[in-house]
Amino acid sequence: MSLPHLDEFVLSVLTGLVMAILLAVLGLWAWAISKLLRGDPLLSRTPILPLRPARWGGWTVFAVILLYIGANLVVGLGFGAATGFRRPAPTPEQATVAATDDGPPDDRLAPDEKEDEHHAPRSPFNAMLLNSLASLLFVVMLPMFLHRAAGVAISELGFSWKEWPRQVSVGAIAALLTVPVVYAVQGLAVQLWNVREHPVQQMMADQMTPGVAALAFVSTVFLAPLVEESLFRGVLLGWLTRIFTAASPSPEPGPIPEARDDPPTAKLESPMLSESDPGASPTDIAPVAVAPAPGVDGPSRPNAVCLPAVVVASLLFAGMHAPQWPAPVGIFLLSMVLGVVFQRTGSLLSVMVLHGVFNGCSTLLLLQGLLARSVHDPKPTVPQFAPPLEPAVRGLIDWWSCFF
Repeated sequence: MSLPHLDEFVLSVLTGLVMAILLAVLGLWAWAISKLLRGDPLLSRTPILPLRPARWGGWTVFAVILLYIGANLVVGLGFGAATGFRRPAPTPEQATVAATDDGPPDDRLAPDEKEDEHHAPRSPFNAMLLNSLASLLFVVMLPMFLHRAAGVAISELGFSWKEWPRQVSVGAIAALLTVPVVYAVQGLAVQLWNVREHPVQQMMADQMTPGVAALAFVSTVFLAPLVEESLFRGVLLGWLTRIFTAASPSPEPGPIPEARDDPPTAKLESPMLSESDPGASPTDIAPVAVAPAPGVDGPSRPNAVCLPAVVVASLLFAGMHAPQWPAPVGIFLLSMVLGVVFQRTGSLLSVMVLHGVFNGCSTLLLLQGLLARSVHDPKPTVPQFAPPLEPAVRGLIDWWSCFF
């Protein structure tokens, strides 16, 4: 394969991935329709993890939001201290030209004195890099903060590695079923309103390089789901559910009845609390399911879905994306699915995977479209993806040739 055709090769790989995802979506929709026609639910009535009432209140939610803002401020100030936000003081000649020139500020500088857009402190690339670092800092600090501030373990938000293959598969399947519905709704929305591009889309369109593509992928597929699901589904939705449940006149479902014929080896276990949770007390432990021995069916109770709490959390989640209007229209629908899946399964990991797979499909389609434009319209103004990859590809070819 010749290196001048590397763009075409990468485009063909991405197109193959898009086609594979499309086939998976079609297959899953055929499976989902068949289940619905039989009257079977798409989500199992047996939850992965039992939901328990939130032990944190509004002040804890507010403090978590401040923690997120603080993480962004710390990263921003650190970046400013390391690189400097201010330009050097203008020379007398530049000051004279600036005082007499009415043109844009950037036009007053010589071409070699203008800032490099890719390395400017406020460039889209640096903005996304700072956001990614702040998200990573927030994810690291959140468990310690919740434990210190409210005595809450991260497992109480719904995060657990119990049955993690099932959690991951539920999230991935739900994402692929949700993608065409959200895209259809968003397609109608863009016909009614003017589109405001997302910063990720603008950055990738203006600065198409392997580093930008990798940063966009890591930010949208991994970091954004970790932060947003922990904040909106784990902390906020749990608190809203507590509020709406307390205001509801209907009583909560009673504890699971104990099976009389359980084997003596059966034992009670709670995936939400363990002996390592110092903030846990006997009064905090909600009813838990009996863990039956292999081959023995034990009692179970589906997790209840608090629809008002899901709607309010979805409105807030969509409102956070308001600058990219009409993106909040489709995002609201996505958030509703995330909320229902979270409360039905009790799994924060499932909705993280759902969110990440959804964002991954969107990023893949965006990257594939930009590469197609660069291949079919190779003008200097169109960003090229392949040239920065040339040294890596040469090394890969040399390494691969050692086996032949």
